[in-house]
Amino acid sequence: MWKCLKCGEQHDDAYDTCWKCSSGKTGSLESNHVSRDRRETEDTNLSPDEIVHSIAAKYIQHKDSKMMVFLLSLFLFDEDIKKVFEKRSLDKVEALVEEWLANSMSVNYSDADELNTVLKAKKEMESFLELTADLKRMLKLLQKKDITTDYLQLISVLHEIAESRANEEVNRSLDEFFKPAIEAMSRITKTGDYITIENIIRQFAKIRYYRSWIIDSDEEKIVGPLIYLLSNFGMKIDSEEVVGGAIAEVSAAIVKIKEEVETLEFEKSLESGEKRNSVTTDYNKLNGYEFEEFLKNIFKDLGYIAIQTPLSGDQGADLVMSKDSKKIVVQAKKYTGKVANKAIQEVIAARGYYKADEAIVVTNNFFTESAIELALKCNIELWDGDKLKEITEKLLKTNKKDFSPSLLGVQ
Repeated sequence: MWKCLKCGEQHDDAYDTCWKCSSGKTGSLESNHVSRDRRETEDTNLSPDEIVHSIAAKYIQHKDSKMMVFLLSLFLFDEDIKKVFEKRSLDKVEALVEEWLANSMSVNYSDADELNTVLKAKKEMESFLELTADLKRMLKLLQKKDITTDYLQLISVLHEIAESRANEEVNRSLDEFFKPAIEAMSRITKTGDYITIENIIRQFAKIRYYRSWIIDSDEEKIVGPLIYLLSNFGMKIDSEEVVGGAIAEVSAAIVKIKEEVETLEFEKSLESGEKRNSVTTDYNKLNGYEFEEFLKNIFKDLGYIAIQTPLSGDQGADLVMSKDSKKIVVQAKKYTGKVANKAIQEVIAARGYYKADEAIVVTNNFFTESAIELALKCNIELWDGDKLKEITEKLLKTNKKDFSPSLLGVQ
């Protein structure tokens, strides 16, 4: 009998990596037969389905539930994967994904946006292959416990648990995000005839902290969170028929209230004589260090914790950032010409030096084809001038630096 020295999880055999916490530290249990007997007794008190659910829940517990929902959904809904998926073998699925990965690496990409899309998909498919390896281990573990099951049943159970955990996490985020609004709008509940979908959203939009989110976010991305907000005012939206009607009503209210707010703001600008916000690309006039400072503020507005490195001895990183428990290094290139391979090589070195999870190169210009090719092979994200302008314009439009839409996944 063996146990993980990090999390204490017990294993029947010696192992290289703990399936629960991914640690490689193992140690022998002194009372092997006693611990084994206790675990076997615990298993005999559970039905086969309960054992499958228990193992699946332990696995999901230490994973990114949102990512797990996505990866497991590929087995259930992706047409290409469904064609080769077999209940008792994942070999064909793995071969399909490995073929896609090989093909994606053989293409020359000339566009940074296209490259970043491919890089994102590449990371997802690599995570998918890690999942298939874990699924094989779980099936062997269940077989060892004399549990008869297959990959379809196991994936379905994992998907259900991951989806439930993801929904719980979203609800917690929504509770935190909407808490100030619910407290500020509590007076609405005192007058029953005032509680309508349109009136609640209108009052919500009057709160400055949330106004930009309502006005500048894509409608389809905020309907769901707003329906959740409505549930705090006694509007229970559960059945499919009611949800469909609520979506239509919320969408109509958003359109109407956006027009009201934009008209009001325009009127105020006329009265005050102020000019309306216009998009600027003044960062093209900055020097190299000022450009780094500009990018630091951009990333802060996007929800990152960003630190600017010293002018010398930065080891290839101009910014070191963190977000969602990940460390990211950024190389800033304020150029008049295209950015070449050297910048990619520098940020690769910085990623290793700072032990970062991800690396980004940002420029006000564009990248050479060889730089894009190297970035693809080494999983480096690229922001060219077009992407930087797009993000800057979105942030300028919101005119709200203390609000990070990443809380709700609104980018």
